Amino acid sequence: MALAYLASVLWTTGHPEESLVRSDESLALAEELAEPMTLAQTWGMRALLHGARHEFADMARWADRTHTFAADRGIAYWLHLSALLRQ
Repeated sequence: MALAYLASVLWTTGHPEESLVRSDESLALAEELAEPMTLAQTWGMRALLHGARHEFADMARWADRTHTFAADRGIAYWLHLSALLRQ
């Protein structure tokens, strides 16, 4: 999950390509772990990263994925945050 947050920090500090690399790494690790909170976290953070980059179609896709997953597993934080990102 730390890599997902690092991606946002890198974007904010002017390292857009590095931010995507770290986000991709966080997604790969989350898939490997297959732990629900980790998946919701990394997918939600990817949605936020796309939003910061003004890639709104990608943001919506990741937000939808996060929302459905969080709803199915009762992960309230990401359920509500992803609902906001979907609007």
